[in-house]
Order: sequence, then C-alpha cells, then structure tokens
Amino acid sequence: MLGTKSAFVTSVLAVAGRFGRDAGAATGIEYALIIGGISIAILATVFALGAELNHVFESIHAVLDECAGSGTASEQGLSHGQGSGCGQQ
Repeated sequence: MLGTKSAFVTSVLAVAGRFGRDAGAATGIEYALIIGGISIAILATVFALGAELNHVFESIHAVLDECAGSGTASEQGLSHGQGSGCGQQ
C-alpha cells in the first residue's frame, strides 16, 4: 500500500513539474486570470447599475403606457425629437 501512495505522489509531482515548465500552460493560466478579472468587473458593474437601469426602463415603460392611450407618437410630436412627453407641444 505504501508503494502505491509513493508512486502516485511521484507521478503527481512529475506532472506538476512539467506543467510548471510549460510556457503555453503558463500563458493559458494568465489568460484565464485576465478573463476572470474582466468577468468580475462586468458583474460588479451590472450589480451597481442594475437598479438605476431598472428605474430608467420603468420610467420609459410608464411614459409609453401613458402615450398608448392618448394617440401615436407622431401625433404627440415625438417622432423627430419634438416634445418631451405625451401631450406636450
């Protein structure tokens, strides 16, 4: 039993040694770390801005719901940047 553990440890150390000397593996690890960092930054930004973006889209939805009952956007002067909301001239 002791010989089996020793052989296993020896093979793991041999693989680890080859892995440490392989420049391609080191580059792969560096890229993985960079991608991980970028992913964390994206997630942090989404969580930080998520509530604000949700508020913006809810406001837009409310305005569109209000306009839907009072005519089309072109009738309200919204088609070419004219006006800032429903019923405003």
